[in-house]
Amino acid sequence: MKLSSKKYVNGDGDCDEYPGYARFVEEATIGYSAMQCSRHGLFPTHMQGRFASCSPEHTLLRLGGGGNTTSGPGGSGAASWGVGKRGQLGHGKREDEREPKLLLGKIGWGTRIVQVSAGGGLVRVAHSLLLTSTGRVLSFGNAQYGQLGHGYDAGKVLSDCLRPRYIDALKDEKCICIAAGELHSGAVTINGDVYCWGEGFCGQLGLGDRRPHLLPEQVTLGGLEDECVSNISCGCRHTLVTTEEGEVFSWGLGRFGVLGRSYTDFTYQNDVGMVVPEGEEGIGPGAAARPPPMQADAIDAAVAAANGEEINALMESLEALNLRVPNESDGFRMAVSTEGTVFAWGKATDGRLGLGIKNRNVTLPQKVVIGDSKFKAVDVECGYVHSLIIGLDGSVYQCGGVGTDGNEDGQQDLSVVVGKLGHPVILHNHNIWHRIEEPKEQVVKQTWTKYGKYELKGRSKMLAEGVRSIA
Repeated sequence: MKLSSKKYVNGDGDCDEYPGYARFVEEATIGYSAMQCSRHGLFPTHMQGRFASCSPEHTLLRLGGGGNTTSGPGGSGAASWGVGKRGQLGHGKREDEREPKLLLGKIGWGTRIVQVSAGGGLVRVAHSLLLTSTGRVLSFGNAQYGQLGHGYDAGKVLSDCLRPRYIDALKDEKCICIAAGELHSGAVTINGDVYCWGEGFCGQLGLGDRRPHLLPEQVTLGGLEDECVSNISCGCRHTLVTTEEGEVFSWGLGRFGVLGRSYTDFTYQNDVGMVVPEGEEGIGPGAAARPPPMQADAIDAAVAAANGEEINALMESLEALNLRVPNESDGFRMAVSTEGTVFAWGKATDGRLGLGIKNRNVTLPQKVVIGDSKFKAVDVECGYVHSLIIGLDGSVYQCGGVGTDGNEDGQQDLSVVVGKLGHPVILHNHNIWHRIEEPKEQVVKQTWTKYGKYELKGRSKMLAEGVRSIA
């Protein structure tokens, strides 16, 4: 701390490491985060992606930052790792990264990131979203379904973005929350408006049709135009938002009961549960799907299961309500208690739960042992084959792992003791709130030799490339 003013001579000369850590703790515990676009300087307190976000293939983590007055304290940058074949890592290339690698382009050093969101699924596509403290949204990765929100390029094609790019269609909006689904994306503005874009074949955009929308469009159906939305979350085929009044709205594919309704039509006929624009011939306005009548004993069973602790009774009651949950072998869950303890349950294959269990499924929550008795967690993020645990001290632990460069999924860290395989592994030299010097990207410049009025490559190089010499 005493040497910090000398070390960061280009930043705040009178500050040290402690204010950065205090800001991190404040944000981690009560949700405070400075946003230059908000009147109150706050963004939603309960929000995924404040520190990290996981997709089945890649991970985003808030990391680094210059600590100057523009970007704020440490944790204002972003890093990514995992599979990068679709450009979802944002490093300008389609290569996998085994360990976190900082994004460049002044991200964290002039541009402060306050939320990250990793999108993707099992269809082998992925994209990423970043939210800045000024309310701007950046996206990168696969653009096949319009999920980046950039629309067509000059060649009338949807080109992937290998580096973060601002969404111009939202340049006049100040956003406070972002979410990346599998094939679609969403954002909430400071005025409480909701925008969605990307693939909409399951109605996950909430725009009243099944078509893809390549640019962000405001969701106004269902009364949302008159609501002030504060938060959004995008699933694989559905979307959820919450309002300042505490109400929850959902739309999209309702399989497994993800929309939170007693009955959801799975077939999604064009004339059921969907608003049809006026003027279209042959199709009338959509009608909401109606649930079948419930018997009294089914209602009693549902209430009893909700108040009790019997999991089997709860499963049976869900079936009675025409809701279904996936087999527990396909589930993956984690939670953090108010005391900073992490619990995990679900599928334990490849060490994704951090419980040291290789193949057995866990039906009841079990405590995840970190190895440090003083460790307290402030956040967990779960992917499909891996998960992250964020500590109050800024440390980052990973459970499981995404296979890179052709390797299988699971922990690939050879430094892990065999007896500890399947337990959380700390990411060394990576701490969320620490400030670091801005890395410089090395650019290889070509050497040119001047010949008369023209600047050409050297003669020997031209001949080696088979280029005819100029007389």
